[in-house]
Amino acid sequence: MVNKKSTFSQDLRISSVRRGSMVTLVVNGKKILAYEGESVHAALTAAGIRNFRTSKTGEPRGVFCGMGICYECLVTINNIPDQRACMTQVKDKMKIITEVPFFQKLKLEKTNMNGNK
Repeated sequence: MVNKKSTFSQDLRISSVRRGSMVTLVVNGKKILAYEGESVHAALTAAGIRNFRTSKTGEPRGVFCGMGICYECLVTINNIPDQRACMTQVKDKMKIITEVPFFQKLKLEKTNMNGNK
């Protein structure tokens, strides 16, 4: 399948590349479109989202290495914190939060440890 006409408002993908089926992600409460098989990082970047979190001193953070080593691209996926966006493939209806405040993150971790998702 060749993407001849983009349905993204600001699609940064190369249009002549074969892609999987379109899926819908919910990122910070907003729906974006992505392609099956691409990474969360690729989908967010194509949608214009480049800052995934902030450092302790407030600097924006996003993908640095793109191969799972630096952990700069951590996001929360389906209520599971600290997932590497560059190493995780998108799935339809995936819920992604790019910045989770510290105390909310602790609550998510506790919930997941108790088996509640």
